[in-house]
Amino acid sequence: MSCEIQISVRSGQSGNPITLKPFPNSGYGNEEKPEAGKFVYVRILDANVEEVEDHIRTVLGGHSLLQPWNRIIDWEQIAQDKTVDGYRLRIFTVNPNVSGRGYLTREQVEIYLATWNAVVQSITVNSVTFDIWAFEDSSSNPGVIQSEAFWGAVPVGVVFTEGLYNQNTGRHRITADYGNSWISDRNAVVNRVENNQGTVISHTEGVSITFDVFRKQMFDIFKRDIIRRLDNVLDRKQFYFPPGVISTIQGQGGFIEATIAQVKIYLKNRLDD
Repeated sequence: MSCEIQISVRSGQSGNPITLKPFPNSGYGNEEKPEAGKFVYVRILDANVEEVEDHIRTVLGGHSLLQPWNRIIDWEQIAQDKTVDGYRLRIFTVNPNVSGRGYLTREQVEIYLATWNAVVQSITVNSVTFDIWAFEDSSSNPGVIQSEAFWGAVPVGVVFTEGLYNQNTGRHRITADYGNSWISDRNAVVNRVENNQGTVISHTEGVSITFDVFRKQMFDIFKRDIIRRLDNVLDRKQFYFPPGVISTIQGQGGFIEATIAQVKIYLKNRLDD
């Protein structure tokens, strides 16, 4: 059986592959017909859907024809200082294109790092190096545990005390005196501790809370939060059909027939742009 690639198009622009389906099929809705101006089609005559998918993954380096183009975030640990339970980390992207779209910039990263009390140290074309620590650094600057991101808001008026820190296990025992702060909801305090994988040891409602939190869980949450904010979709599809190919298809009534080998030639990779 043959198959068909449905391609989303806009006037004068490239087209994104949307679906890969068997052909012949049951027909097209009014909005799917080429005359509606939204889609065109490439019919592959020498392979079925599974064969096309396998071939495409081979020629596209293991990637899927329909995958989105995501900014992919990665990390490098440059140094660790267990005396303050701190790290120097480098964050970067591994999926920008050759012209630099998808690069990280200081402006993109710093606003999120600041909510965790991290401090930027240097920046390159596609990476940001920063320091981050659990409680306080050697200059008594507040760390992750005292951060806006940890508590859901800037903890103005909260007095933090570290009663225990085990360098080997990364366990911190913290008391937060919040009686003179904006925090008034008991559940909000407990929820923020538990949402950050902390364990409540004692709690005097409206006054203070003592809890344990561990290095690994704490920094895992930090990394997930940064990735969630930055690991976004740069384009609906990584692979596309360029405007010239789209114009050719439109000139033939919105349908062309092709072999797998021809489709490979038609397709372009946004990473190469």
